[in-house]
Amino acid sequence: MSNLSIVENNNFNLLKENIKTEEINGFGNIFINCCNIYPKKNLYNLYLQYIVKNIKQAIELSNNNNNNQFIAHINLKNVKLKNFSYSFVKFLNNELSSNPLFVDKLKAANFYYKDTVTKNFFDFIYNIIDKDTRPKFNLIFIEK
Repeated sequence: MSNLSIVENNNFNLLKENIKTEEINGFGNIFINCCNIYPKKNLYNLYLQYIVKNIKQAIELSNNNNNNQFIAHINLKNVKLKNFSYSFVKFLNNELSSNPLFVDKLKAANFYYKDTVTKNFFDFIYNIIDKDTRPKFNLIFIEK
């Protein structure tokens, strides 16, 4: 990470500040707040490594409680166009779905939204995901 520019380093630090993992009710949960993440193509692999690290941590928390799946919470509230990258979502999906460590590990993915714009981001993501995983995706409206 030492060879990143200041701007790249700031973007990566924002990513780290907006992805957290914790144990809730015996399952590892990963929380992703998308409104503060600005995908940069030259950082996709770095972002992927950080997300993989957090998913592994969530699975480990679940395993410690005799569960083998994790739950993802993706906050789309207040997401703007600059926070969304179709190529980044597609890249993540391809990399994560082809990783044998994550096969059948997702219990649920809850997407939180507040308006039509953020719902449209979910629709893009949903269409990229394979048909077997789609039933695990939940779109949840939040008023505030």
